[in-house]
Amino acid sequence: MRKTIAAALTAAAVLLAGGRASAQLVPPAYPAKVFVTVDSVQVVEYRVVVTGILQGDAAPSTYSVQSNVAGTQPAFAQNCQQQALLAMAKPGQYLLELYSAGSLTSSTCKLTRVNP
Repeated sequence: MRKTIAAALTAAAVLLAGGRASAQLVPPAYPAKVFVTVDSVQVVEYRVVVTGILQGDAAPSTYSVQSNVAGTQPAFAQNCQQQALLAMAKPGQYLLELYSAGSLTSSTCKLTRVNP
């Protein structure tokens, strides 16, 4: 009985979360968002907005990250965009990890090659 209720609540949460209309900034208290595929990438000022399928999900999600450290924003945005474009060009070969850090440290974008 409890498993059925938990499964129903999980399914409802997934359905509600699937309808994200705008980019969500990755909250600092949560683990990194790992994209298995990247469908689009956009740089808005120094914020990098990525849409794609997260590890464990079936539907695309949109998240954004930005550097909070003064002076690092242009380089961060350019490097993160390049990583996302590589992941987009070669789907299934890379994982793109977005992590939004706290206000005193910089966010990160990490590209990892998946071994076949």
